[in-house]
Amino acid sequence: MKQEETPETTRPKINSEELNELIKSPPDYLLRDNGRTIYFEGYDVEGEIDLDDELEIKENLIFDKCSFLSDEPFSIIGMICHGEVTFKFCNFSSDIYLINGTFNREFSFRYIESKKIFIWGGKYEKIRISGYTINKIEICGGRFQDIDIGGFPINGNIEKLTIRDRGYKLGNINVSRQNFTKINIGGLNSGNTYNFKGVKSNIVSISNFTNEGYLHFYSMEPRDSTNDTRYFQISNSNLGKTEFFRTQFSKYQEFIIIDSFITDSLFINCNWGKNIRAFHASDGALPSGSSVTNKEVPKIREAYRQLKISMSKHSDKIQEDKFYAEELNYYNKSLAWVWPWYNQFWDKLILYFSNWFSSYGQSFIKPLFWLLLGHFLFFSIPLLYGVFEPLGFSLINSSGEAFWLATEKYFEYINPFRSFDNSLSGGYFIIDILMRVWSSYMIYNIIRASRRFII
Repeated sequence: MKQEETPETTRPKINSEELNELIKSPPDYLLRDNGRTIYFEGYDVEGEIDLDDELEIKENLIFDKCSFLSDEPFSIIGMICHGEVTFKFCNFSSDIYLINGTFNREFSFRYIESKKIFIWGGKYEKIRISGYTINKIEICGGRFQDIDIGGFPINGNIEKLTIRDRGYKLGNINVSRQNFTKINIGGLNSGNTYNFKGVKSNIVSISNFTNEGYLHFYSMEPRDSTNDTRYFQISNSNLGKTEFFRTQFSKYQEFIIIDSFITDSLFINCNWGKNIRAFHASDGALPSGSSVTNKEVPKIREAYRQLKISMSKHSDKIQEDKFYAEELNYYNKSLAWVWPWYNQFWDKLILYFSNWFSSYGQSFIKPLFWLLLGHFLFFSIPLLYGVFEPLGFSLINSSGEAFWLATEKYFEYINPFRSFDNSLSGGYFIIDILMRVWSSYMIYNIIRASRRFII
């Protein structure tokens, strides 16, 4: 078939059958690089396109500024290409399906516009994808060494990315400098590397996923921090040795961890908030209301326990203690008030006291404040009833000398190891015991807080 010469302002139009014939037997005007490249520039291709196993070419194949105009998908269902295949600055009016085929060199989409790209099968050396507008990319099959999404400097937007290995042992996947509305990761990663670098996504859902390879997140954060539906979800998954670097968990509305194993994961310089939940978010929706349900409480406690273990394994003592405190908070919430002759009553009371008076050993100010205030209340009782005569409460006969004498005695009695004397006898002896117990408990909490950074 011979193409008629047309003015430069007119785009040549061909149908899908003509396209197949031109690829099989390219005329000289389509050949470049001394016949090593078949080059389509500025073509409008109409009709349903199926590049099947009847096509086998040794040359590179490039489509530049071409439009594929059809309501039916653009499909590759068996094509064999020994050279590179490139679509650049192309527009696809429908979806792209890579179902089968063999590509021994790089297969790339550069700066394209398409509704959806489905990679369901085939054998590839390397796939590279970037686009001005791509609504959805789904990687569920095929075998390849690498897929690069966003490998070209475009910083484009992709609505949805789905990665789900259904036993094909896909290959390495690198995603960089792209903005997403939602990322789904599932299936089995068997020895491959998934990298997400400089990626922003309102929703990240890792569901029914087992990581036996490498999964890395670098600087992950929401695409739109004002969006009402933004969450990071890990459900029914085993993350294995997943690594999170500078992930902004605090910027997500909810950080959902449910029925998953994360203790072997590494969290480096991540930002945390008190937003861990334990419900299943689906279809990009969060349940109405923000209060934690009773059903969630033990699962949230388990999430904090696993995060605590992860921090301990990697010697992050500061974050380990914070997660331990949250674990105790949710353990306390899981306990109901019972009669005092049950151990559960005292467990709950001890947890309340530990939180109120020291934030589970994390606060230095709290026990110091309660030491001074509590001791003042105990000390005021005998002082009010004249046990420490001539000291007492009086607005009329007050003096600076009496104030400093009372202050001296106040700090003398705050010492739980002071010797016993006869100043407090009878019922006041019980007050003396309470002052000693209170001071001992608060001093212990002060020492505990001061040593929280010492391993």
